[in-house]
Amino acid sequence: MRQCLFLLLILLPRLALGQVDPVPAEHFVQQYAAHYRVPPELVAALIDVESRWNAHAVSDKGRWG
Repeated sequence: MRQCLFLLLILLPRLALGQVDPVPAEHFVQQYAAHYRVPPELVAALIDVESRWNAHAVSDKGRWG
């Protein structure tokens, strides 16, 4: 588990800079990765690209879906 978090911190500097609380973030990344049967690094990369780890991000269309 710690190795995965370390890898996420290296791959995603915003998480390392403290813009997101890493404990809940890691939990959600692991949960979604297990649910969709994909690597946690893929889930974390998607979060980084889509919202830059901003929990209040809104799409450019102004909606969630």
